Parts: sequence; structure tokens; C-alpha cells
Amino acid sequence: MVADDNFGFPFEPYEVQRQFMTELFAVLREGKVGLFESPTGTGKSLSMICGALAWLRHSLEHGIVDTREPNDNLDDEPDWIVDHFRESSKASAARIAQRVQRAAERRRRRISERKSKIALFGAEGVESHAGSSTTGEGDPYLLDDYFSDDETGKIGSKRLSRLSDLRAEHLANIEPGSSDEDEDLRKQMPRIIFCSRTHSQLLQFANELKLVVGAEANRRSGDSKEPGDWSSNFTLAVVPFGSRRHTCINPDVRRIQSVAGMNDRCLDLLKTRNSKKAVQSRSGSNGSSTTRSSGGCVYFAEDAIKHVRDEILTHVHDIEEVVSDARRSEACPYFVTRSAIQRTGQFLILPYNVVLHKPTRDSIGIDLNENCVVIFDEAHNVMDAIIDIHSAKMSYENMVTVLEATMTYHEKYAQRLRSKNLYYIRQLMTVLRHLIAFSAAEVGHPAMAAEAVSEFQFKAKIDNINVFKLLRFIDETKFAQKIQGFTDSRVETQGQLKAGRSDIYSVV
Repeated sequence: MVADDNFGFPFEPYEVQRQFMTELFAVLREGKVGLFESPTGTGKSLSMICGALAWLRHSLEHGIVDTREPNDNLDDEPDWIVDHFRESSKASAARIAQRVQRAAERRRRRISERKSKIALFGAEGVESHAGSSTTGEGDPYLLDDYFSDDETGKIGSKRLSRLSDLRAEHLANIEPGSSDEDEDLRKQMPRIIFCSRTHSQLLQFANELKLVVGAEANRRSGDSKEPGDWSSNFTLAVVPFGSRRHTCINPDVRRIQSVAGMNDRCLDLLKTRNSKKAVQSRSGSNGSSTTRSSGGCVYFAEDAIKHVRDEILTHVHDIEEVVSDARRSEACPYFVTRSAIQRTGQFLILPYNVVLHKPTRDSIGIDLNENCVVIFDEAHNVMDAIIDIHSAKMSYENMVTVLEATMTYHEKYAQRLRSKNLYYIRQLMTVLRHLIAFSAAEVGHPAMAAEAVSEFQFKAKIDNINVFKLLRFIDETKFAQKIQGFTDSRVETQGQLKAGRSDIYSVV
């Protein structure tokens, strides 16, 4: 049992809340799977937070392996071996806790040093910003030459790999030399991942977590502390995370309707950072200064990202507060939270899809190892979330819009594209025409039906097309992003294709 029977609950808990926390702590301590249900209005979220934090504190003090009983591997061993094993586990936990505490002290020291610089030079004198957002020369919507007909590998794997490599490279540049040490610590330290389905539920949970953390800090210190602070006895680093739809502050990326399109546009800006140089002059109170940095997104400012990251790892923030703080510092909120996860974030607040979708999880750097606890709020929604992640919806109107956009694109660029590009674009138009005809023929039939893929392809008359090669072409050339941008530019300049334009990327 934990030292405090109330589990750090901010108020005197009711018996049902104490039972909830006791059972949750026992499940986590023994490494089991638990299903918990509690009526609305019984403080379920607060109980969940307090029970989980009690496990986190206990694991840092005694070690994770030591908390899980019975241990089948030790059942037949002499008592002295069991005792030695548990003492070793506790000593290892102490070393991990010390490393976590030292990381927190370094963050506080950097925050203090930055505040001193601001007091001396002003905010403008300490900021270092990247260049403005720029794209490569030439037509940004023209496809690169495509040669490959390779069917091996997984659709989307190369694009995700490129994106992950670029992100890892830039995140490493934020704090060179620390990534290996941080990765080693992340794998060893206990970590809690809380998942919920909606943005509002994640915000509410973060606010309740701030209430618990602040109450615990006040109780231990006896002094009034800023909400979100934790006590000196136990450092808690909380990281909220959201998709670019909720975190991106770059207008060039935010104008894209789909999350996938925003991700690819961000990839383009990261590639631009590698290929171009930008010079930006900023005037501070200490005189005019010029900062040279790679081109790309103006908000990928390494010093500013490190500062906001240290702030959110020191004080509990919800995702909207992260965006607000990052906007004031002109730093990318998305990479602020990514960098925090890569460091020593102990309590992660994530949407369902980030945890349930392995490519996304791997891209962000979330490792679901044996030291990690995952808590799903409103878990009855998990199956629907999994279905949504691996499903796509297309309407007749969407497909007509995409066909019109593809035909317009083909008409403009036919003389400038290589034969392989033209071949697959024409093949895509053929598929769209057959799908549109199939949809029109299905009017009046039952609204829902399940069919095998081969049967559907035969009915839609696309069984003679190698869809795997076509999908690989679309993925490797980023055709969906190109045609979405091409269509958006025509809407802005000519007012064409207004209906359904936001659906083009998702359909392709």
C-alpha cells in the first residue's frame, strides 16, 4: 500500500473513490490489465489520476519489477536471491529517479538563465529564428520523375520513414548529444500514457491533473504554489500532444484541410530547411542582430522550442496552453511536444489514434515497453477508433470532384510529365470513372454491404488494374498533396472547383 491512503486526492475522497484508486494501484503494481467502470459524477478522472500517480511514485522509489508480485521467475529461488534481486531493483529505481531529478534541475536552470538574459537584453535579444517558409524553385505542383514499379514493402512506409528521419534529425539538432542518453532513460523510467478520443476530453483531463499536482505540491511544501507545479520530492513531467490540426501555427500549413496533407506539407518545409539557407534580421534592445539558419518553417526556431519544451516539462500544461506559449515565443507547438516526448516526459496525454496506429506511434517516438502503462478513457470507444483509423470514406460527389481536378491537372501538365507519371495519372482517372459509374449504379440498393476486395474490384470493373502499383505511385510522388495544392491554388486565383475541394486529398 502507498504511504497516503488518500492517494494524494485533492479532497477527502468518498469510499467509492478510495476503492477505485486502491484497485487501480494494485492492477498497475502487479502488471495486470484492468477494466474500471464508475458512474458519472463520481470523480472517475481524479481517481484515475491519483491512483496512477501513486504507482508512478512507488515505481520510482522501489522499481517496477519489484512491485509486480508474484514473480514466477523467482518462485523457486532461495530467499537470499529474491532479496538480492529486490534490493538491486530498488537501487536501479533510485538511480533512475536521480537521473529524472537531474534532468528536471537542468530544465529549471535553463529557464532561470533565459529569464536572466531577457532581463538583461530583452526578448528580442535572445531569440533565434529560422528563415521564412519557402518552397523550391519551379512549379510546386509538378510531379517529380517517377521510375519505380516496385511492389515490395508496405504502402506508405517510405514516406513515413523519410518523415521520421527528417524529424529525428531536426529534433537532434535542438539539443545535440543528448538523444542517446534520453532514449536510454526513457526506456528505463516508468511512464504513464493517458488516451482519450476527443480534444475536449484531453483538455479536461489535463486541467484535473493540474488540480491534483497543485494540491500535492501545496500539501508537501505548506506554501502556496503556482498551479501546475510539483513538489521538490517528486518531479512530474507532463506532455500533452495533439495533431497538427490542433497545434500548427504556420498559416501555410494550416490552410490545408486534411491532417495527412498538413503532415506532408511539414515534410516539405523540413526538406527545404536542408536544401536552402535563409537570413533573417531581428533588432533587439541590445542592437541589431542577424541570425543565419536553414530555410523552411519560420516557427522551427531551435532556441524557442527548447525554452517552451522546458516550460511544459516543468509546469503542467494542456495542449491549448502549449500552443499559446509557443505562439508567444514563435516556436512550433508540434515540435515542442515532440521534443518533450523524446526527452523525459513521464505522463503523456495523447489522442487514441497516436497510440493505436503503430506508424504514428513509431514516428513520434513512443515506445510501449514493459515500463509503460497505457490508460484508455471511455474505453468502449476504442474499437470504433481502430475502425476509423483503418477506414476511408468516399462519396459520389467527392469522387466526381477528384476526377475533375485530376483531369484539369492532366490537361495542364501532360506535356511536362514523364510517360510513367502520365501512365499512372491516366490509370487513376480510369479507376475514378469506374468507381463513379459503380456508385451511380448502386443507387437504391441497400445502404450497407460487406464484400471481399476481389469481388468489389470485379463489380467495379477495375480488377485488371494493379492497385498496389497505383497506390505506390500516389504515395511516392505525393500526388494527393500535389493535386490538393494545385486545386487550392486554382480556387484562390480563379474560383474554380469550390465544391468538395477539402475532400480531394483524403479521397486520393
